[in-house]
Order: sequence, then structure tokens, then C-alpha cells
Amino acid sequence: MENNQIKIRINLETREFEVHGEAKYINETFGTYISEYLDIIKGPQKTKNASNNDLLKNTEPLNNDKVSNDSALPDSFGEYLNRFPRTLSNVDKLLVSSFYVQSHNNGNFFTIPEASNLLIDQGVKLSNANAFNKSNESTKRIFKLSGKNFRVSDSGIQYIKTLV
Repeated sequence: MENNQIKIRINLETREFEVHGEAKYINETFGTYISEYLDIIKGPQKTKNASNNDLLKNTEPLNNDKVSNDSALPDSFGEYLNRFPRTLSNVDKLLVSSFYVQSHNNGNFFTIPEASNLLIDQGVKLSNANAFNKSNESTKRIFKLSGKNFRVSDSGIQYIKTLV
């Protein structure tokens, strides 16, 4: 009798799927299912709380650069930040903060100091907010408007939805 041991780890919150063991045994035993597991991991993330689905529902592109009064966003940034997993990277925290500032700004934009200060108020000190902002800019989740003003792009908003 063979003693084939495998270890499977699935973390839906962070969208991770790991299988450890002998490749031949894993393929024989789970080969037909692995592609299904990967489809589940790659597919749309389901939230624990259905109300989180409405968190960003009114974030489509806005006409005339006016910000809608999005009732799904709480008045408190701390309450909004707590809706996200604690495992967010600093780059993602800055993006979330930037979106919150933008949503509450009549010009539909944010500045790095505004977004960073919201995080500082929540006890999150970023070592280099400018570098994190550049990272979001390089992935096209934000773009520069003029001067020191930035805007979260549609792809950035979609990405934020996946973080909830």
C-alpha cells in the first residue's frame, strides 16, 4: 500500500490555492478538479456580507466631474477601511484612501497628502506614500490630472471592488 501524502491549502480571502506532494499522485487524484478549483479562485470574489456588494455601486464614471452623493460610503473613513481585510498591502490601503478622498471631494480628485493623512488618522503610517502612489499609477489604477491632483481610474475602482 502506497503512502502518498499531500497537503492542500485554499484561502479564498487572499485567493490562494496550494497543493504540495508528489505531482503524479496529485494529478491522478485531483487532476480533473484542479482546473475547477483554479476557476473558483480566479472568478469573482464572493463577500461574506451581502451589503458589501453595494459598497461601491455608485462609482461609475461621473458626468461633468461632479461627485455623486454616494450613500454606500460611510461618513467615517475608519468605518470604510474596516470593511476591507486587514491583510491589505500599503499600496492598496493608499488606493482605498485615495478613492475615499476622491468620493468626498467636489472636484472628484485626491492629493497624496489628503489620502495619506486619512490613513495616519487610523494609525497607518506609510513609509513613502509617493512611492505607493507611483505604484498605483504604474498599474493604471490612478492617473494624474494636473499639478498634485490625481484620480482613481475605472480599473482602480474595479480593483477596489475585488478587495472588499
